[in-house]
Amino acid sequence: MLFGGFFGGLTGKRKRTQTVHRLAAALNTLDYDIVRTLVTPDIKIRDAANRSIEGADAFIAADRRFREDTHRPQVRFDQITEHDDWLLVSGKLESALPELDGPVLLRIRFEGSQMAEIEITRAEPQLSVTKYDRMIRR
Repeated sequence: MLFGGFFGGLTGKRKRTQTVHRLAAALNTLDYDIVRTLVTPDIKIRDAANRSIEGADAFIAADRRFREDTHRPQVRFDQITEHDDWLLVSGKLESALPELDGPVLLRIRFEGSQMAEIEITRAEPQLSVTKYDRMIRR
């Protein structure tokens, strides 16, 4: 039983890690049909300034607008660490625009096999999808 639980945990982490990489690939190629399968319908996206986007439809619309308006920056994830019920993800948003290019940290919570909550941390003044969404809604 002990080993079954241990190896089951590794399999769960591996699946969640693969899901995070699939999300990056789908966002980078604007494949929002795939994104929709990876997130819960009521996903919550939030940043350190408590700007938020709620729901898969709102997230997809905001991300599409963000990427199309900013020359399609590409996200790359370097390290994924499991911590409690969350995955901690570090990477980079790659762009020729200095307000976009740079490190990104995510904290992701899953419900089953789908992402239910994503917290984004970026240094100021770098943009994130939540910050951009708030700017254009004003």
